[in-house]
Amino acid sequence: MFYHAGVSWLPAGFLGVDAFFTLSGFLITTLLLNELRHRSTIGLASFWARRARRLLPALFLVVAFCSLMVWFVAAPGTYPQFQSDGFASLLYVANWHFILDGGNYFVANSAPSLLTHTWSLAIEEQFYVLWPLVLFGLWKLGRGLKTLLMLCVIGAVASTLWMAFLFHHGASINRLYYGTDTHAQCLMVGAGLAAMLALVAQRRRQGNAVPSGEVIEGVGGDPAWMATNSRATMLLSIGGLVGLVGAAFLWTRSLWTGSFLYNGGFLVMAFLSALVILSVVSHQRGFLARAISFAPLVFIGRISYGLYLWHFPVFQILDAQRVGHSGIWLVGVRFAVTFAAAILSFYFIERPIRHAVSLKGWRTPVSMAVALVVVGALVVVASAVTATPQATGAPVVSQPTGQKDPIKVMVVGDSIALTLGFPFSDVTYQKKYGVTTEDIGILGCGVVLLEDAVSECVTPPDPKVPNLFALDAAAFARYQPDVVVLLSGRWETFDHIQQGKTYNIFNSFFQEEVRTGLQKMVDITRASGAKLVILTTPCVGPQAGSGIDSNNHPTGTGSNSTLPARQAIYNGLVQSVAKANPGEVTVIDFNAMVCPGGTYQSAINGEIIRQEDGIHIQLIASDFYDPLLFPKIAEVGKQARAEKLAKK
Repeated sequence: MFYHAGVSWLPAGFLGVDAFFTLSGFLITTLLLNELRHRSTIGLASFWARRARRLLPALFLVVAFCSLMVWFVAAPGTYPQFQSDGFASLLYVANWHFILDGGNYFVANSAPSLLTHTWSLAIEEQFYVLWPLVLFGLWKLGRGLKTLLMLCVIGAVASTLWMAFLFHHGASINRLYYGTDTHAQCLMVGAGLAAMLALVAQRRRQGNAVPSGEVIEGVGGDPAWMATNSRATMLLSIGGLVGLVGAAFLWTRSLWTGSFLYNGGFLVMAFLSALVILSVVSHQRGFLARAISFAPLVFIGRISYGLYLWHFPVFQILDAQRVGHSGIWLVGVRFAVTFAAAILSFYFIERPIRHAVSLKGWRTPVSMAVALVVVGALVVVASAVTATPQATGAPVVSQPTGQKDPIKVMVVGDSIALTLGFPFSDVTYQKKYGVTTEDIGILGCGVVLLEDAVSECVTPPDPKVPNLFALDAAAFARYQPDVVVLLSGRWETFDHIQQGKTYNIFNSFFQEEVRTGLQKMVDITRASGAKLVILTTPCVGPQAGSGIDSNNHPTGTGSNSTLPARQAIYNGLVQSVAKANPGEVTVIDFNAMVCPGGTYQSAINGEIIRQEDGIHIQLIASDFYDPLLFPKIAEVGKQARAEKLAKK
């Protein structure tokens, strides 16, 4: 939740999901092994029915809520793929759906799906379906706990090696992160811990050596797991502390763009989580077990499923514009609403259905099927009535209603410009400053159109790149802006290839290419009758030193593109082009605004202004960007409009 809230001190908060995968693998395997020990079989149908009663009601409720938000609250076109997202979530295949959909889990260039977070629920459910079959099969074959433990070890290692193989062969970030196969390593570590403890308990029971200690309420477990001497309890305490500190280190230091996570980092996180779990369940008088048994934490654990389900759509709907606050106040409102929704869901939906006697037997699948049809129908209707204007091929224009002749602003440039268009679309600020905006930024597209960008992106990912200036000229003719705002420079700081030779912005040839590209933008803007505002390229965060290539694959290598010297040269070229075109070009030192003192800032005055990748603009930071830029842009627009009138 903190990660999705955008807190800057937790760049790898997404690893909390991996800790949960490890815990889930442990709990489910323990549950199944206990059933085998007591009943000598696994009731597959009853197990799956219990899972359905536990998980489906809250999921149906959240998907229905998201459907209503798309239908009645979100602007048309905000969630163009909601129908496929909804069905993928309901059928627990969301992770594979988002892999096929493309995009990037960590970098949003458009409003993320309200159901993005269901990818992890899909992996969980796939595990719930397949893993009982594996254990049942091993039992039928007469295999014991040693075989199960070996299988878990092999599975964890294989999943880790497979992720590394895919990483080194150019798989996309979504394929690496969303895959059931690549994330199975965490589940297998948890399952392996359960098998190991079951093996210890089995031997103790066979030798009548079960410790006499009792499990603590709120922790649970098996007395046969307990440590039996002071040395063991000391080692467990140390191990738990190592796991906790190590996990905290990874949460605060790991970067999704680096190579570590995809080459064993997720496995390390799983092992650290397993150390904490082992310490808690085997040393229940230790500090970790006592901390976890603290009543408020027990309560949070009880409603944790609802918290996870509700937090992402609530966070997306309750943006700074709707709440009227940003920073810590926005985080507080989001958390309060999420907790309220999770508590209501738990006490009025989840728990009553889970324990309802009337839903035993055949009634469970029938009632769940009916609910699935009803919610699915709501998804279809919500998707149909919010038909997107993007289906016509025209960009979405943010036009304030009731505004007479607002200054028309068109944003052009690369993906940083594309993300800046989101805070610019805040209608409240548009009305305040008398502007309307349209954003036509293109992913991976700067003003230099050489053959390749070779530092981190072999080929610009958008096929429109070679025709950039023609496309912009056509867009200017259609929209007839008063002001064109150009934000570029990210791609100009990469190394490029021209006729087999590598160039960068330190070379005079390449500098001339940049100057030529900027001048072309001046020329087509002038031809449209508009004025050009160029924003200096902003500094990027340290996490941007490891980027992604054209296939959305994290390279894990350092990038010269982050060198301040390269960015300074580009910004100097911007100033030189402005001086060569007096009265036509206005330069706004955007870099100084977002990087005060030349230092990267993910947040300023409590407002999150940059995304986790350290490059792109935070999509819901209109409170920061609009008052900063709109007055200057509107002033240029008024000058342009006055000159147009004078020529008539």
